[in-house]
Order: sequence, then structure tokens, then C-alpha cells
Amino acid sequence: MKCFNRFCTIFESLLMSQKLIIATPPTTNGFDAESRGLNGLFIRMCYSRLFAYPSIEDENGNLVGDTSKVIGVLADSYEVSEDKMTYIVNLKKGIKSFYGNELTSKDVVWGWRRAFALRDVGKWVAIIGSVVSPDSVESINDHQVRFSLRAPNLTFLQQLTRVTPVINDSIEALKHATPDDPWASKWLFSNPCGFGPYHLDSLDPWRQATFKRNPHFFEAPNIKDVQVLFESSSRKRAAMLSQGEIDLIPNLDTSLKESLTNQTNVVISQIPSGRHAVLGMHFNHKPFDEPLVRKAIACAIPYDSIIQEAYHQAAHRWTSPMPMGTPMALDVDWPYNYNLEQAQKFLSQTEYKDGFESDLFVDAADAEHVAMAELIAHSLKGINININIEKMESGMFWAGARYFRPFSMLIYEDLHQVPDPYYTLVHDYTTGGMGLINVGQYHNEELMNIVKSIESAGVIEDRQVLVKKAQEIIINDCPYANLVAPDFLAAHSNKINNCYWAPDRSLAVEKISFKN
Repeated sequence: MKCFNRFCTIFESLLMSQKLIIATPPTTNGFDAESRGLNGLFIRMCYSRLFAYPSIEDENGNLVGDTSKVIGVLADSYEVSEDKMTYIVNLKKGIKSFYGNELTSKDVVWGWRRAFALRDVGKWVAIIGSVVSPDSVESINDHQVRFSLRAPNLTFLQQLTRVTPVINDSIEALKHATPDDPWASKWLFSNPCGFGPYHLDSLDPWRQATFKRNPHFFEAPNIKDVQVLFESSSRKRAAMLSQGEIDLIPNLDTSLKESLTNQTNVVISQIPSGRHAVLGMHFNHKPFDEPLVRKAIACAIPYDSIIQEAYHQAAHRWTSPMPMGTPMALDVDWPYNYNLEQAQKFLSQTEYKDGFESDLFVDAADAEHVAMAELIAHSLKGINININIEKMESGMFWAGARYFRPFSMLIYEDLHQVPDPYYTLVHDYTTGGMGLINVGQYHNEELMNIVKSIESAGVIEDRQVLVKKAQEIIINDCPYANLVAPDFLAAHSNKINNCYWAPDRSLAVEKISFKN
């Protein structure tokens, strides 16, 4: 019996010593989620959240997030006041960072205060969860944090499934703070300092990065060592997977789906996601200030051709004001389908009945978006709208679309990390800095008032009525053309198990294991 136990221990050790090899395109290498230039995969390996969605198996055998509930990660439990204005989060005890410091409420408070001070994505997440001030997050004792909300926002708990505001090991981070950099941003950009399952072992920018298991993580990752290879060529990444040189491609190019589908040693994961691509039309640019023009364009888009030719069947029609999987999304007869006759009727009721010309801006590096632009431009000729496609460098396009918004017409895509109607309405349809995908600066005062009311609706039935009304307004206004909902597409070796894709498309590397 002793020999058998020893054999099992050795066998388990061999499995744990196997190295997982992931291939991705070269990208930014930042580890600070409160600054631009972050690497999402890296951050999710090195940092943990307070809560997460539990994994369930979908109809195709993929592990996906169950968005109907949350479970604790760094948090053990939570308590909520009767008026839903105060949440107390109880932290797990004994959790340590790679540096050996134990997680306490001070780390959580420091992370949220840092997010407000740096005024980036973490502050946005806090405000959408109705935490509007750094003073709203307080340490009760070493393992309890109090969050005070400005409204009984039912979205709040889901915001705690986000990796931002980041929970750093504040003891270690503060060692690297300076008077000019009190939040240690320079050091944290290159040195992950979280309570996650892995820690950075080495980084060779544009070539590779290696990670080792955090020896203090409360649930030991199945695989001890992870190597991330940066390979520019999507076809080379696919060939490396086919030849067994790598184990996983987290984001597979849609054009390569078919070539890998019949590979016996490769598993394709195609999962509906919160991604959504829009044809944005700027409200301050004529003729897009005219609702009937927007409706005409929405009815002149060849949606099925886009799914077939641009996405190679790795996308779905998106026929709701809210992304697929969002609770309370209206399931109605969508009025904007491909119908050139209807499109011409809409246009004939405007001063642009004879057509017009417009530029369409697109990210030159996004093959699917470029293909969509070409299909849209060709189709719009059918109603005498002539489109000039302007392909832009990725960084310039993204900055313009997200912040400066000068483009009269563009294709833009974003991802919802929280499947919630209030999150969606703020994220996609409000103006200013909160409306991240509102690239056309759509504004409807009645809608804005409804969104404010939803934040304060602490009763689910009241929320449902308001959310329904908000969607009806959006459908009638047609602020932009809903193009498609791209699927999450990945490929991995058949030698590994438990590839879990969270609702925000994050890969839980710590759950992956090699088959026996």
C-alpha cells in the first residue's frame, strides 16, 4: 500500500510538473489593470477577484460561467443591509501573495482608493456599482470591508467579479511608492503584486513570458508552470497547435476555424459571448442625426453574409438592445433586418432620398471588421449611399473611437464583463465618459432618467418595468446598427481538460489540467 501511495504521489508530481504552453499575438505587457497597456491574460493569472461566477457545462460541453450566482474567491461571504445600501464583504483568512503577505481588508481598501486616485477603469467600475467615493470603502477589521452605496444598486455584487479595482499586496506595493508616484504605478506596471494563482517568473517582451505557481495560493493550480509565447502569425500559431508544440490558442482567428476543426488532436471551443459589434453613426454629424437615415442603414446591412463571410460562422445575429445573455433583454420581433425595399422606404422619407456619401472608419488590423466594412459598403450602394472605407492604425482608431469620437461612421466592438441590464444601459447608451461604446454620442433625455431610476430600483420587479421601457426607447431611436455578436473562439490540445471561459472571456488558467 505504501508503494502504491508513493507511486500516486510521484505520478501526481509528474503531472503537476508539466508545462502549459499558450500562444498569443504580441501585445502589451503591462500588469497594472488601472493603466493602459495592460495584458488581460497576464493580469488574470496574477490577480484574484473578490467573487466570480461558478462554472457550468453548456450544451456543447464547454465550461462557461453561471451568471445567475456568484461564489467567493478572495471573499468568503457577504452581508447586505435591508435597504441594500451597505454591503459587508468577509475575506478568506490565510490567503497570501507571492511575497508572503497575508490578504487583509487594508489591501482591498488601498486598491479601491488607488482606482479613484488614478481615475481609470477601476473608478468606472466603482461608480457603475454606485460606490462614488473612496470614503465609501472602509476597513472594519482585518477581514471585513464595508461598501456604502449611493443607491440600492442590484448590479453592485457583480462588479466585485471584475479584476478591477485591483487588489494588490499593498504592503509590497508601498515599498516601491515614491513622492512622485505614491501609488507605485511605475513598479506595478512591470511587477504583478496580487493574490492570484501565478506569479511572473520572466518576461522577454515580444517573445515570451513564463509564470510559476504562487506557492501561497489557497487552491493550488493544477499546472505548475505556464509559458506564453508571442507569435505574430495566426497561421503559425495554428500550425504549432496541430504539431503539438503548444497547448492552447486563447483567441483563434475565425478564418482558421475550419482548418483546425478536423484535426484529431485539437479541440475547438466556440461559445456565445458578451462581445457585440456595432455600426456607429455620430449624432452630431449629418445625416446621422436623422432617425430614419439610421433605420434605413440598419435595414440595408447583409447580416447573414457578414456571419458567413466575415466571421466564418463564428458569430450570431444580435437582435436586442442588450448583448446576448443579458438578463431582461427584450425578446421581440427585431425591426431591423436586411430588406433593401424597407431601407429605401425609410430613406425616401428624408431629404436624403437620393442618397449621400460618407466615410466609414475601421481598424485596419481587424480582419473581421475590414471584411464587414466591405460587405456593408457594397450593400449600401443599393440605396445610393456611397461609402469610402478609411482603414486606420489600431491605436489611433481605438483612441479616437473611445475618447475623442470624431468619426462620422465607424465599426466598433466591445465586451461586457458584467451581464446586467443596468451595466449595459450605462456602458452602451449614456453620454460622456460612462458610455464606453456610445461611439456616436447618442443621447435621449427620457432614457437617461430611466437609467438613473434603474440604479435606485432595489426591487427586481420595478427594475424589470424600467429596463423594458428603456429598451423600447432604444429600439425606436435606432442609435446604431447592431451588426453581430462574435462568439468566443479558442483552440486547444486534446491533452488538456477544464478550459473554463468566464463571461468576460477570461481564461481561468489555474483550472486547466493535463489528462492522465
